Formats: sequence, C-alpha cells, structure tokens
Amino acid sequence: MPEDSKDKIELNRLKNQIKKLRIAKEKAEIKATLAHTGKMEALYTMAGGIAHDFNNILSAIFAYSQLAINHISDPERAKIDIRQIQKAGQKASDFTGQIMSFSRRTGYNKIAMPISNVVKEALELFSSTSPETIEIVDSIHSSALIMADPTSIHQLMLNLCTNAFHAMAKTRGVLTVVLTERAITTPPPMFATLQPGNYLELTVSDTGHGMDLQTMERIFEPYFTTKKTGQGTGFGLALVHSIVKDHGGEIFVKSEPDKGTRFHLFFPII
Repeated sequence: MPEDSKDKIELNRLKNQIKKLRIAKEKAEIKATLAHTGKMEALYTMAGGIAHDFNNILSAIFAYSQLAINHISDPERAKIDIRQIQKAGQKASDFTGQIMSFSRRTGYNKIAMPISNVVKEALELFSSTSPETIEIVDSIHSSALIMADPTSIHQLMLNLCTNAFHAMAKTRGVLTVVLTERAITTPPPMFATLQPGNYLELTVSDTGHGMDLQTMERIFEPYFTTKKTGQGTGFGLALVHSIVKDHGGEIFVKSEPDKGTRFHLFFPII
C-alpha cells in the first residue's frame, strides 16, 4: 500500500478518535449541566415548600392570637384559642425536626444491633392507628447485626408505612413487611448498583395505586409529593433515602400504575 494511502488512513483514524472524544466530552458536559439544573430545581421546590408551610403555621398563630385577645374576657374561649396556638407551635417544631434530620445536622447514634425489634415496634404503632381497610402482613425473623441508629430506623419504618397508607387510602389493600438476610454475589438487574456482600433486606410493599416511571424518578426529592395540599410535606421518602444512605445502605423501588409499590432496603451486615 502506498505511503500516501497509509497516511490518509492514519489521519482519518485520528480524526475519528478526536471526534469521538469531543462527542464524549460534550455529552459529559450536558449531563453535568442537567444534573446541576435538577439539583437547583429541587432546591427551589424545597425552599418554596418550606416557605409555604411556615407561612400557613404563622397565619394560624396570628389568627388564634387575635382571637385569644378578643376573648380575653372569656377565659374558657381564650383557653381554646391558646391551645390552637400551642398546636401550631408544635407543628412548627416537628416540621423543623424533619428538616434538621434531612439535612443531617442532628447526627446518628449508631450501635451494632438487630433491627427486627425496632421494625416490629414501628409496625405495631402504625397498626394501632391504621384503618381496618388495610391488612398488615409481616415476616420479621432476622437477628443479624447492622450498625444502626434505632430512632432513625423507627422513623424510616413509619414513613414507609405512612406512604403505603396514602397509596391505599381510597381502597382496601395489603401492607407487607419482610425482614430477611440476603447474600449478594452477582446483583440482579434491579439491584445493579449493589455491591457483593451480606445484607439485611427490608422490603415494604403495598397494593395501592402505584407510580409511573416519571413519578418514581422524583420520589426521593425533598418536597416532591403527589398528595393534595395538607396531606403530606413530601419529606417522608426523602428522609427515608437520607437515613438509608447514612447507614451505608441502598434503596430500590419497583412500581407500576394500579399494581402497587415495593421498596427494597439493603443494610450491610457486620
């Protein structure tokens, strides 16, 4: 083959490599821009939601304060107004606690422990307040140890159960909670990001209305919610995600419209 032809082939090869590198760089830049945009949108949504909720609480405090002043000559009526102010203050305190937990400023008191008892206690608490239309099925037997903060695990369980309750609020349904040990060698496609190892798997599933793919992609964003105003802040699943990650775990979700939702939580066994 003539030298000129060899040079042309080599030149074309180099041009193609440069083109591929340029395309790869552009894709990476676009991906980074989209990720940044998504984070900013989540922050804007979160800030707007916090402002909205606190404005509602302050409005209640101002309104009942004025009523208490108007009823100052009637101690019993004034007492009712003051109790409403206390309720609003408690709501603000609880809400602030959620925000602080999500931002990880409160810290975790992790100890080596089996979480089966905590899961059972949270499920019993939820069961005592859930409607008869929801059947609860559980299989909680593992005594494996993980590094965990019991208060956070309790909160995580209540949030997942509450989410399931809202998904089944309009119909009868079944809430299923399973705690089991699982050895992962080659992760199945659904758990592709899971590293090989021994895990405690907590599965919480419901037979509710389910979610489409677009909704699933956003459920762990703070303040994202499909619930009506007043039925949820959108912090529940974001907090669940935060707790799982801070415990060195992974969380996965599978759902389809009208086919229910299943959350898989994996915690490394020590």
